[in-house]
Amino acid sequence: METDYLLSRLFRKKLPEDLFQGTSDIHTHILAGVDDGVESLRETVDIIRLFEKAGVERMIMTPHFMMNFSHNRKPAIAAEFFQVCRTLSDMVKKMKLSLAAEYMVDNFFLSHRQDGWMSLGTTNQYVLVETFFITPDAKLLEGLYELALDGYTPLMAHPERYQYGNRNLYEEWQKKGYRFQLNLLSLSGCYGKLAKENAEGLLKDNMYDFIGTDIHSLEVFLKWFKRIRLKTEQIDKLRILLENNNTLFDK
Repeated sequence: METDYLLSRLFRKKLPEDLFQGTSDIHTHILAGVDDGVESLRETVDIIRLFEKAGVERMIMTPHFMMNFSHNRKPAIAAEFFQVCRTLSDMVKKMKLSLAAEYMVDNFFLSHRQDGWMSLGTTNQYVLVETFFITPDAKLLEGLYELALDGYTPLMAHPERYQYGNRNLYEEWQKKGYRFQLNLLSLSGCYGKLAKENAEGLLKDNMYDFIGTDIHSLEVFLKWFKRIRLKTEQIDKLRILLENNNTLFDK
């Protein structure tokens, strides 16, 4: 067993420089000052420029919509996004920016229905959702069901981080048509050993549909991104997920 582990580490390598060329990041917290993500427009610009350099062509801002940030409602966030884009127009030339949300499926989740769901990209199909990490809210199944009734596909953010999750539950969700998004930094150990092991297992079994950075801070992202070491097979799977990200946008 120890020999297998050492061999797996031996054949791991850094991510290829061209991995993100022509791709889209569908999960970010770079709309400054609205949640626990970046705090300044300067950091937003620094992140966008870094991602442009890596070849990323589109980024979706997905601020938290949850009890802790009750001020985040679609009209207010859309207005903030519009103002930020006007400011960024003189500083960011290539990146295509769009707006969605990361909804916590809690007691307030269905209250956002009246404003209209903020879906990912331009295909108007997927809505990014998350649950509590240790125990899901009692309204989880009802919320996902109602979202599906509205014609949207729930895209479960970072299932590898849910401590209550297990393979049977995730297979049940997939049978209902729900889809999964991997957090890139889960593969670095950023969220702990269990999340890393879960991410590698779900990736191996092809249970992910999309991938996002879920970036909240440039400093934290760079610290953990540099630690990612993957096998060729895993990198190939990431390429597929990155290609899937682009399908969220009409051509």
